[in-house]
Amino acid sequence: MDNEFKEDQMEVGDEVLQDDEFHLSLHEEKDEPELKSVFGWIALFVSFFSFIFAPYAFAIAGIILGFIARTRNAVLLGNTAIVVGILSIIVRLVIMPFI
Repeated sequence: MDNEFKEDQMEVGDEVLQDDEFHLSLHEEKDEPELKSVFGWIALFVSFFSFIFAPYAFAIAGIILGFIARTRNAVLLGNTAIVVGILSIIVRLVIMPFI
């Protein structure tokens, strides 16, 4: 008798799990491609802005925003922002002291 109760309970639990999965799929938020690329463009703008004003602060912010953009599937823009931020720091540390 106990085995029958356990089997019934497991079947009910499976049905509830499937029902919950259905409701969760209805409420999932889907990021739009435009929203994903916004983080990439902001990161790229901040990285390029670091060549003009406050290079260390904006370059580091551009690098961090580039990694955030990569996690939001704007890989090309994120990678570009990271590279531009690193180049800004290198230019400021290596090239600018001799000019």
